[in-house]
Amino acid sequence: MRISHREAVALGLLPGEPGGGVDRRNRPRYTRKTPEQALWESLWAIYGAQVERNFRGAVPGRRFRIDVAFPRERLAIEVDGWRHHSSVPSFTHDRERQNLLALHHWAILRYTARQVFREMGRILDEVALAREQRRAPSGGGDDGSAG
Repeated sequence: MRISHREAVALGLLPGEPGGGVDRRNRPRYTRKTPEQALWESLWAIYGAQVERNFRGAVPGRRFRIDVAFPRERLAIEVDGWRHHSSVPSFTHDRERQNLLALHHWAILRYTARQVFREMGRILDEVALAREQRRAPSGGGDDGSAG
């Protein structure tokens, strides 16, 4: 017994949609990486599980997330496109959030989407330097007092 392609699709034996259309749900799509994703993937390739994406819990009792974080060093990395701060409330909220992070001993590096796509090498160097500085003992034991 022979069946047509359309009948095979209708019976679920072949991919596609009844009526002869193509099933686009499982078709691979080309999607451009977001700047956050591109940065995180580059950092993950270097640091592995030491880096976290969409990190929550930096400030107790607050529910915001950090784009990319090194929790051990308390280093937050934020990537903002121009559209992200297109309103005064959004811009104000972001400043409040950054201040809360700083008050909880987080260092914050901020980059634009354009910088991520065009200057990744420089960003990776700055992240490495920031991590090194955050791990170093503060002041090398010299608190500035006479003695």
